[in-house]
Amino acid sequence: MSKVKVQPELIKWARVRAALDEQEVAEKVPVDLERYLGWEQGDKQPTFNQLLKLSHVLHVPFGYLFLENPPEEELPLPDFRTKEDMPPRSISVDLRETIYDIQRKHDWYKQFRIDNGIVPSFSSQKIQADGSVRDIAKSISDFFDIGLKFRTSFSYQDEYLNGFSSKLETAGVWIVKSSYVRSNNRRPLDVDEFRGFAISDEILPTIFVNSADAKGAQLFTLAHELVHIWIGESGISNPSLNPESSMTDSRLEKLCNAIAAEILVPEEELRDLSGKVVDIFSTVNNLRRHFHVSPIVIARRLLDCGLVSRNEFFVFYASEKERWKQAKDKLKGNDGGPSPYKTVPSRYGKVFTKCIVNSAVSGETLLQSASRLLGCSVPTMMQLASRL
Repeated sequence: MSKVKVQPELIKWARVRAALDEQEVAEKVPVDLERYLGWEQGDKQPTFNQLLKLSHVLHVPFGYLFLENPPEEELPLPDFRTKEDMPPRSISVDLRETIYDIQRKHDWYKQFRIDNGIVPSFSSQKIQADGSVRDIAKSISDFFDIGLKFRTSFSYQDEYLNGFSSKLETAGVWIVKSSYVRSNNRRPLDVDEFRGFAISDEILPTIFVNSADAKGAQLFTLAHELVHIWIGESGISNPSLNPESSMTDSRLEKLCNAIAAEILVPEEELRDLSGKVVDIFSTVNNLRRHFHVSPIVIARRLLDCGLVSRNEFFVFYASEKERWKQAKDKLKGNDGGPSPYKTVPSRYGKVFTKCIVNSAVSGETLLQSASRLLGCSVPTMMQLASRL
């Protein structure tokens, strides 16, 4: 079989970009390690089919492998991520593809809104230099109607998270929640890499939440990205609640964290309910039923308000991280899940899903184009049309 001439630098670039080592790539293609190393060193050349398989393994556009030099890839969004005691990592292929995928959907949805005269009920606000965290949080809570009365109308965290999302969608914010790349559940998104991102846009403000995270953590991410939307700052986030995190030095991220925390757990309300904290574990357990957020968010608020010591917080923080790690380990290997009739609307929101389905049924959007936007087959999309 004829060989294809490829610049060895491109193969190595694509492998490093995918964060894989030589052995992993050789096993996935599959070829002998010696042969693969020959491709990177320029001593050997792959066949067309091997190169095609390589592009799938490395999640790189096939045409990129025929370039003379590796392309310059700019960050798709400003990067505000922080990682405990480590500098921010480069963007993985999975995160990059996820952002590009949402941006493509965003372009379609934005044009749909323009064509149909749909605009959000708010525009991004410029925070005044003298505006306090409490005042800004109250402005956001009042505008979206997500304050005390709204929160206490829910008994369970899942309901509160869905209700919170619905309030934002009603105001014109597009909410996307997913735990994997596009519709491929074999490419999970890494919570340690990012928890969410925001696209600030006057027509279609958008929030993406990494739903691989715990529900309570998703709620904090949703509130954090809402602040980004409110002040008109797009970006990728990985908010940390560890006060000793050495990389939480971005003024913007600190501000977004503080406002999000005040929205979800207002200080005045927290002080009234907590009283004198004797045991942080029992106090957090009682308060989480009221606030519906993650235990770590409540513990951090208790620390910030001076109601517990740093030592008490870090003992709790370590315990909670271990509990979450064990919970994640139990879920490993579970590739199953609900049908696409449930997952598509839950990932992209019922409004977005209905817009695409109706546009396809009316003939305004090609069936294949619409199904690609939803990440499902045409028959599945037509079934969605009758179920929504």
